[in-house]
Parts: sequence; C-alpha cells; structure tokens
Amino acid sequence: MIRRTKSSIPFKETDGGRQDHNGRESNDCQIRALALATRIPYTEIHSLAGTLGRKPRKRFNTSDIIPSLLSHEFQHHTSDSTVDDFVRTHPEGEFIIRSHRHVCAVIDGMMHDIVQDMMYASWKLDSYWRVLPKSVL
Repeated sequence: MIRRTKSSIPFKETDGGRQDHNGRESNDCQIRALALATRIPYTEIHSLAGTLGRKPRKRFNTSDIIPSLLSHEFQHHTSDSTVDDFVRTHPEGEFIIRSHRHVCAVIDGMMHDIVQDMMYASWKLDSYWRVLPKSVL
C-alpha cells in the first residue's frame, strides 16, 4: 500500500519479508531495510545477521553486516538532513537511511517501512548507504 505522510513523503507499507520468515521478529528494522534495498530475501539477511552475532528480536548494527553482502556495493555517507529532505532530494536509487532510532529503506524516492510514523519525517539522519549491485560498478 502506498501512502503519503503529512510531510508529503511517499511511503510504501511493507514488512520487507518478515511475515514470510516467521512474522514474530521485532527490532529488525536493519534486516528489513537491507532486504528491501538489496532485494535479497529477508530470510537470507536474517540468517546472515545471526551468523554475525545478532540475537533474535535484538537490534543489530547495520555496519556489521554490510561487509558480508558481497553481491552489492555500499557507499556510506554521513548526513545531517531530515528524513523528509533526504527522500525529496534522492528521487532515484536504493538507499538505507539511519537515524539515531531507526533504519529504513528509501527506494526511488519512496520510504519503505513497516509503520508509517509522522515523526520520522523530521528526524535527523546520522548516515546513509547508497546500494548498488556489483555489476553496476
């Protein structure tokens, strides 16, 4: 389902494949964002994160898993823009954005996440990764 927040951020509600995995996971925003931005199934990302030390229903540092995803290139950038500004200024491409509280995917100028929260639009980003398949480089 595609919606627009009050801040006019295009938004697509998706669990990133969590329901197909087991549906009972939580604190998995990094897993969902990586699955969506890379198009690698949630179950594969979840399993890889587990081999790297992520415990079920516990947060995990996105930077810890990225070096293991050899099928993609990740260009890391710091940012102090808001989520709203980032989405508006990045209309094309696959991105993983990280604030101090949350990680989600932005794909072709649309925020992809499990919950539409109006607060996200005003949150400042810490950093983001542009996601590219290795064949693009």
